[in-house]
Amino acid sequence: MKKTIFLGILGIALFTSFNNGHSVHAQENSNNNQQEILAATVTVSTYEELRNALSNDNGVTTVILANDITLERGIKIHPAKKELTINGQSHTLTEATNGSHGTIYVENNNGTKTINLNNLSILGKNYYGPVNIDDNVYGVTLNYSNITYSGPQLVHNIHGYATFSGTTKAEIKQVMTNSDTPQEFAEALGITIKGSFNLDHQSISDSAFWFGLGNDHIPYFSIEDNADVFINVANNTLFYVDNSSTKPLDISVGQSGKFNVTTIRELFRLGNAGNLIFQNNSKTQINRSTNTTNAPTLKVSGTIKVNKGAIFDINHAPETTANKIVGS
Repeated sequence: MKKTIFLGILGIALFTSFNNGHSVHAQENSNNNQQEILAATVTVSTYEELRNALSNDNGVTTVILANDITLERGIKIHPAKKELTINGQSHTLTEATNGSHGTIYVENNNGTKTINLNNLSILGKNYYGPVNIDDNVYGVTLNYSNITYSGPQLVHNIHGYATFSGTTKAEIKQVMTNSDTPQEFAEALGITIKGSFNLDHQSISDSAFWFGLGNDHIPYFSIEDNADVFINVANNTLFYVDNSSTKPLDISVGQSGKFNVTTIRELFRLGNAGNLIFQNNSKTQINRSTNTTNAPTLKVSGTIKVNKGAIFDINHAPETTANKIVGS
């Protein structure tokens, strides 16, 4: 009987000792994880601090802006940073130089694959945008959340993708001396829009979106469920699609989404749409205001599917004599 009691006490002692040891290790692991998170996040106030955070192999994957910052020179993102987040905290990033490497950039395929730009105002000078993905780099996704942009071009990522969420307000126009000529809003393989999106495209010679230059797969323009999208194309066209004979642009508007376009011309300066799908209760309205060209407003090589409760409408001003829709 005493032996049994002794073993029980010994068992309790061993169990308590094990649990205390396990608790210490768990606490150490928790502290280590917190330290890793803190080490991966850095707050910057100057260009040099931003450059050091992005260009070095320092474990930093989240950069928080504490002040407005001028991008004095280009910054190469260190390839060890497979995913990177820049949170502007409503501050302004101002571009100051031109050229593909006069901005924040990715130049290698073994480098960064996801970049998140959040809560940031951008004054643009460079038509490679605040973050440029070099033409030889494939499969990078640029995520923009709550972005305000004024400048010649926001997105240059011809073999990759761009996603917009939260509130996006952008104008493509010249906003500073010696800036690049305003061109597209975005060059990409795929565009996804969520939330509220407002684009005023003032470029004279370029379309708002350029797809297909990479010629990797069928490009897409996707408006997600409940998104509210307004695009004004003041001088040119909405889309420019290379290689559309084999890879036309697929367009979709999600359930209860709104897609409103005003334009003086046809939608496609080059190429055409493939398949168009308008999900339940979505509303798409294209308003063409002048007879600048005789090209049809919409060229389609695939199918058009308008689901239950959806509205798809093309309106021409009285002087516009072009066809609304043609097959290609």
